[in-house]
Amino acid sequence: MQQPRIEVIEAKRIVGKRVRMSFADDRTGQLWKSFMPQRHEIQQIVSPDLYSMQYYPLGFFTGFNPSTEFEKWAGIEVAEFGSLPAGMEPMIIPAGQYAVFFYRGLNTDTIGHLVHIRQLAASVRICTR
Repeated sequence: MQQPRIEVIEAKRIVGKRVRMSFADDRTGQLWKSFMPQRHEIQQIVSPDLYSMQYYPLGFFTGFNPSTEFEKWAGIEVAEFGSLPAGMEPMIIPAGQYAVFFYRGLNTDTIGHLVHIRQLAASVRICTR
């Protein structure tokens, strides 16, 4: 498994769809099947790169329960938010320093990738000023 690369990025505007799901009720395929046919309706696309983002609630991986819900997004970066296609929402990824993980494979194999990310996160010391 590749090590993540660290990037400092400017804020990114994302247009996409989101769904609440859990690992026990994985709806990733449904999310992407809903997003992909409409992606050509999105205006001012910056690049063809697609974004898959997950927002886990605080403590999600402590006492892990596969039925705990989280939010998953499917989206694409745009230069500006214009009129949005039906069912699409805007989202901003704030500027900052990020660990970027490259993953190619089946969504059924992602739990091992997440465990690896969790192990990396546990070894990182976060400092504030």
